[in-house]
Amino acid sequence: MSKSRHSENGFYGVMINVLSFVYLTGYALFESSPTLSRLSLITALALWCVLALRFVHTGRLVIPRLLWAPLGFGVVVVASILWAPYLPLAWTYGSITLSAIFGAIALWLALHNGLSYRTIFWAALAGSAMVIVAAIQNPEQMVDVVARSGGTFSNPNLAAVYLASCAFIVASPPPKSVRVSVFNIALAAGLIGTAIIFTGSRKTLFAVAIFAVYAIVVLIRQSRRRYLAGMLLLGGLVLIIAAVLVWPSANLSSESVSGVGTIQRMLMLREGGEHSSDIRHAMIATGIDLWLKKPWFGYGFGQYARIAPYGTYSHCNYTELLSNTGLLGTLAYYLFPLMIGVYAIKLKRPQHVAALAIVGLSLLTDLASVSILARPNWNMLVLAAFFVESSRPNVFLMLRRKAIPLNDLWLNSRMIRGAIKRVRQPVELADVRGNPELRRRVVGTGSLRRLRRRGDE
Repeated sequence: MSKSRHSENGFYGVMINVLSFVYLTGYALFESSPTLSRLSLITALALWCVLALRFVHTGRLVIPRLLWAPLGFGVVVVASILWAPYLPLAWTYGSITLSAIFGAIALWLALHNGLSYRTIFWAALAGSAMVIVAAIQNPEQMVDVVARSGGTFSNPNLAAVYLASCAFIVASPPPKSVRVSVFNIALAAGLIGTAIIFTGSRKTLFAVAIFAVYAIVVLIRQSRRRYLAGMLLLGGLVLIIAAVLVWPSANLSSESVSGVGTIQRMLMLREGGEHSSDIRHAMIATGIDLWLKKPWFGYGFGQYARIAPYGTYSHCNYTELLSNTGLLGTLAYYLFPLMIGVYAIKLKRPQHVAALAIVGLSLLTDLASVSILARPNWNMLVLAAFFVESSRPNVFLMLRRKAIPLNDLWLNSRMIRGAIKRVRQPVELADVRGNPELRRRVVGTGSLRRLRRRGDE
């Protein structure tokens, strides 16, 4: 590889890693400010521009084969915006979803074209650290019967989803790695525990269940004594089932346990004093009724918030998609995690286990959140797709074109093709001999004879 090619790859590699780091950490830092949150969209746009320039200059761009899945859902979103009866609301919800898809696809392409997984890892740690520090400084940011804090986020539920996503990034094995560090698993467990303590979100319990199964499976696969590890896993599952069976009579009223926001809300739910769950059940029932009236295409993107009497989204991704986009949009969205699960179901590598855990977490949290609006959800899905693709070399496409080196860009431009003799900057004969493409272009123009004469002199 030439020196210029090394310099180009180095420049683009640095820019891709820096912009990806800023994009991932900026979401945690600026989400609560509508003005500053646009910086993430600008960062994603800059990342797209760098990838396009890299393709122009190096002639190489890896395109994931599963890219059609989120792009297809994006087309459905645009179409559902157009048929929505109330366009302003449809455009508001649609722009949030499309910007999340836009940034996630840029991150996905970057992972295949120069982005290091270590950048993703350190971005997850940096973003989660900022959220935790802010939550410690302001532990009662939102008091809704129980004290809850979202840290740098305006909503504690968003903070919980973000910390859970960072935990799975930290605990996931890098590409081509066959082991997961036990320290990383412990660190990820700490992030989920922090989310439980500060956010008070019951969605974190989904993350606990999925993460526990993931950690046990990974440790069993890495253990030399798999039979003993399997027995320990069976015993742990028995204890979990026993805990679920005795839950109605469990005494969790001790101050050290009941002081945790998530546990407080679960106790209130058991005692019938948690009214938000009743409202969410009514929202889901309303969403199903709306879907049955228009089962195929729905009412249009974001229209649930206007048609339903609650004035907001349904807090359930399934009913939100069914009522707004019908079966068409619902299948278009869930086809993406389904394809990821199909590729990862063989569990041949630890990356496959991580991909299945991410897909399982997404499907469970969809019961209590509208994940199509959440940027961490899209980032985690493309990361899971990257995990299954990194171990299958035949699941992505390669775009190739004639490379245009930076120092020869003026000479190889189509605007001056066939008109080399009119270029005022001198061309050396050695450059023509070493460049067959340039030699083909200057033959017959009279320039080659002049270059030979100059070389003889």
